[in-house]
Amino acid sequence: MPFRAAHCLMLQKGVGKRKEDDLIKAFSDADKNHDGYLSMDEYVRVFREHGVNITKEEVSIYFSSKDKDRDGLISYQEFCGRKTVTEKAFEALDINSDGYISKPEMIAASQRTGRRLSKTEVEATFKEYDQNKDNKLSYSEFCVMMNKRRTSEKDGEQAEDKRGSRGGGGQAPRDSSKKYQVD
Repeated sequence: MPFRAAHCLMLQKGVGKRKEDDLIKAFSDADKNHDGYLSMDEYVRVFREHGVNITKEEVSIYFSSKDKDRDGLISYQEFCGRKTVTEKAFEALDINSDGYISKPEMIAASQRTGRRLSKTEVEATFKEYDQNKDNKLSYSEFCVMMNKRRTSEKDGEQAEDKRGSRGGGGQAPRDSSKKYQVD
């Protein structure tokens, strides 16, 4: 590789790293409660701190366009316009790319991952989350399922943290530097 090309590549990587650092700082500064997500209130606060008089309704329009996994919060990936874990999971399960997950697709995808779902488990999933009963999960229905799972995992972690703090045998604190890493 000629020197000039290598030099240009190094400069690009340096600029990219600075941009990423700037994004992390902007997100971190906006994340007032340091939970790794931006709430609607945090978004409004940032605009107002920068002298922008904006209503919650105006922020809501922008917020809903960024909240791709529809959990009511903006993750770092959403903030940067990157694909979320939910979007990646949906694409992996939607084998024929028709925008829906069918029961056979869910079973086939589960076999690929090693976590084989039984037909009964798939039926129970569709019974709970297939809101319009068309025997396929839309992205919206899938988000409801993923957000419920995420919420129940979070509740379980909080319960574990409480037990650990009482008994003294809790786990080490989570590494907050991983909060804004890209998947």
